[in-house]
Formats: sequence, C-alpha cells, structure tokens
Amino acid sequence: MSAPRGRRAAERLAPERSTTSRGTVLVSLGAVVVCLLGLVGAGLSGRPTGVSAPVERTERLSRNVVCQGSLPESRIVAGSSAGQVRVGSHTPGKAPVSASGPTVVSMDRQAAPGSFATAFAQAKLWLAATACPDPAAEWWFVGAGGSRVHRGILRLTNPLPGDAVADVTVIGPDGPVRAPGLNGITVAAGDTKVLRLAQVAPSVGDLAVHVVVSRGLLASSMDESWASSFTAKKVSEWVPGQPGADKHLVFGGLADKPDGADLVIANPGEEQADVTVSFVDDNSTFAPTKHATVTVPPMTVTTTPLGDVLRAWPQAIRLDSDKAISATVRSVRGADESLSGTLAETGSLAVAGVPTGVKASLRVISTGPGGRVTAVFRGPDGQAIGSREFTLKPKAAITVDVPAEARSVALTGGGRLRGALVVRAGDNRIATVPLESVLAETRVPQVRPAW
Repeated sequence: MSAPRGRRAAERLAPERSTTSRGTVLVSLGAVVVCLLGLVGAGLSGRPTGVSAPVERTERLSRNVVCQGSLPESRIVAGSSAGQVRVGSHTPGKAPVSASGPTVVSMDRQAAPGSFATAFAQAKLWLAATACPDPAAEWWFVGAGGSRVHRGILRLTNPLPGDAVADVTVIGPDGPVRAPGLNGITVAAGDTKVLRLAQVAPSVGDLAVHVVVSRGLLASSMDESWASSFTAKKVSEWVPGQPGADKHLVFGGLADKPDGADLVIANPGEEQADVTVSFVDDNSTFAPTKHATVTVPPMTVTTTPLGDVLRAWPQAIRLDSDKAISATVRSVRGADESLSGTLAETGSLAVAGVPTGVKASLRVISTGPGGRVTAVFRGPDGQAIGSREFTLKPKAAITVDVPAEARSVALTGGGRLRGALVVRAGDNRIATVPLESVLAETRVPQVRPAW
C-alpha cells in the first residue's frame, strides 16, 4: 500500500541520500549515417519518399528472457509445450530451478511460441511472483519507493551481444526527482547494473521509474521491500515492468477482498491528465460510486486509496485517460502487498507459468465483444492435464480455478482478451502473474535490390 497509515510519516524520518556524478551521454553517429544512406538509396531507386518498406512474415527465432532471482530463495518455473528450454545451465524438470541472481532462460525456435518463465519467492509474511521479461527498449515501474522503509531496486540486465545504453527518469508526487548520474548508463553484454532508489533518487512517496534504452535492448526489473515502520518486519515484491504509457489500461490481478488498495497513476506528460476509472465484474463494466475520475498533474505520481469501494471488490479495473499514463494497482492483505500492472491483449495465445506450493486462479477480462474462451492446463512435463471452456460476456470478467498440479496455463480465444494469474499462499499472501503472448511468427522488412 502506498499510503497505509504511517507509511509516508515513517519515510520522512530518515531517507538515505547520496549523489553521483552525471555520466557522459554517448551519441551514436552510425544510426544517422544509416538513415542518410537509406534516403539516398530511396532517391536513386526512383521510389517516392514516405512509402513504408514491404514486410513479410517469418518464423520466430529463439527467445531469451531474464529472471532476476533477486528476492530471498527465488525460484523459476519455465517451459513450453514443444522444443528445448534452458534455465541458465539447467534443463528444467518437475521441480522449479533455484536462482540467486540474473538467470537467462533460453527457448529454441520450436519452444519459443507459447513459452513461459515465472520467478517466485515466499516467506512467512509475503509471497512474490513475476513474469520474466524479454529484452525491450522501454520500461515503466510505477509504485516503487526511494526511502529507507520503502526500498526499490532497479536492475538492468543486458543478455544480448554488444553494449546497451539507457536513460532513467524518476518522477514522484511533487514532480521529477533530481537524480544525477542516471543518463547514459552503459550495460555491457552479459552484465547487470543495480540502482538503489534510496541512494540515487532519495524521496518520499510513490515513484514512477521510466527506462528508455537508446542503444540495444535491456531486460529490466524492479524489486522492493517495505515495512510500516523501522521496527516492523519487511515484506518483498516485484514491481511489475510495463511497456510505454497509454491512454487505456486494464488491471486484472486484484486480490479478493483486500484489507486496502491504492491506485497509483503516473503522468509523464506536460499537461494534466483526467483519468476515468471503471470497474469490471462478471456481468459488465461500470463506474464506481467514488473515485470515478482522478486528476493527475503533469510530471507527477498520484496515489488514490480505493477505500470503501472494496466492499464489492471487482475482478478488474479499467482506466481511460485523455493523456498517456502508466499505473499500478496495489492490493494489501495482512502484511503482504500485491502489485498488478497493466495487462496486454492476449492475441490468439497467451501463457503464464504457475508457481509451486500455491493456490492459483485464472482471471480473464474482455474489453470487447467477449466470446468462447479455452484455458489449457499443463503439468511439469509440458503435457496437457486438463482444460476449461467458458463463455465471456462483453466487457466483463471471469475467474476460474487452476488445478493444483498445473505448472502453466495457456489461454486461447478472441474478442480482445486480457488475462492474469492470482496466486495465494495461506490466508494473506498474494501475488499476480500476467499472461503474455508469444507469437509463432513475426514481421520483418523485406530486403529488395535498389530499395
């Protein structure tokens, strides 16, 4: 919870502060030269400028994701319905693979479509789980902390050949956070850079961290620990990494009847954002009686406690904004917190790995016409152990139980679907894993003579 009773007061007592020198920003001239040559080529070939190059479909190559293993006793469940999967130097068996640091999960060409990798960890007071990310050029982490009692740690891993260069921006409730040294961060191939927000961007309240990769790609993740006071025991969680800001966001991994919940919204733009909040249940999408509209000033993070709307807790939340935003929903039960990031549309196939030792349920949300949906459950050996077909109403949500022996869930169907796993251990420990689409095909530009 970003603003449980006493959190901000405790954060103000003794935030860590440190400064670092601003790194040198490296400017690549190679990209400029390539663009100029492309323009010259277009002119020589007689083709008009402004015409997109033709593209063709091609079979997807191998896939590499990174599981950070940054929480105590982290483990990884990974696999696919076909092909070979490697977790570091291990071939995953029936038991999850232990991880104590950044671990690359590799899927060959056959395994890549429909593959999955989930990192999870738990202790007496908390449960954490996250989908292991593919390398990407942009990341948002909303709801992180930069104080002693709310510690966020950003990890930038480069699993690809060649250096990657990134710029990191931090904004908070009062605007951009002064954080020297976060521009032009170079991450060598196979290396990981660790940035502790309490040191590089000390601040109070919820933060939004924006990572933009100007060269190469990075697998970025954020983990955090939080305690209600300096004497309370800490709980841990991964802050969900999200793609670029958008005007329409859907959150589906919400805890059932939580003790409290916050909606944390980041507005990276230079104008005020007016955000409409809608709730989704098993019948329809509707407006709440309170907090139906949230106003977020430019370049700030706004945290809205959902409070008494929890009496009839919905299965999903939808945000529609007049400006591009990023956001997270934080649910709290007991001492544990669960962070739900925005869910992407699943396409024709979406998969998530199921942690061991938990109870899991699949939550599916439609933002369109709904329709017939199939969920396939697979065991540790990748073989199907059961399936469930159900009809989803337009702009509604549904929750189905996942068999205890399942190690993955695959969702197929149409109708603009989104999906998430809600996993539980005991009465109060909760976590969320989004279902992600991995396509069997990709689109690449065609190479033609004289283009």
